[in-house]
Amino acid sequence: MDTNGPQSNELKFPFTRITGVSNVINMLPIGVCVPIVSRTEESAFPEVIWYVKDCEEFIQRIPTNNPTIKIISASLKQFNVTVVVILTKFDLIQDAFTIYETYMNYHAYTDESEGLNAFDLLGKQDRLVFCIFNEKHIKRRTIVVPNNMKEYFQETIEIIKPQEKWTDDDFDDAKFMLQNQYDLETLWQLLEDRMHGTTQNKRH
Repeated sequence: MDTNGPQSNELKFPFTRITGVSNVINMLPIGVCVPIVSRTEESAFPEVIWYVKDCEEFIQRIPTNNPTIKIISASLKQFNVTVVVILTKFDLIQDAFTIYETYMNYHAYTDESEGLNAFDLLGKQDRLVFCIFNEKHIKRRTIVVPNNMKEYFQETIEIIKPQEKWTDDDFDDAKFMLQNQYDLETLWQLLEDRMHGTTQNKRH
């Protein structure tokens, strides 16, 4: 894995599950960060947990003390579809980093049996828990950071709810267009500029 610059680690399919998380972890490919509605040992209540699966070499490069995770998000409209893009950046030792790329579909992240929607939970929960697994499906780290996307998801829900519901195929088409339109470095810059309310070109 090249960890010296932006790298796309995108999951091609969304999961929202209350049970059977271990089975999902076993199915995940290497190099992804997946939001899953689940319960942890620390909480009896469901919340969106971010499950990271990557190689042991990468995990060893996450600082032991005070690891830094930066998350930026934005809603990008393609035709009648609102695509929620979340980029998660892990700072590694030796000034390296890696970025995970997640595209969230509001209509796909609902568990009808539980009456839960990941967007609703992300608009309420105060923390983001990252559970990190290696290629052998062994849990290696748990990192907890404040949920800096709480207000964003609250606003996004109000924007999406009145919109006409799109199909999964429509969402996939919209996501594909975004992927073709922006490379990861450009997408990071776009989301960061939106977060800071500027369109200036900045280099990192």
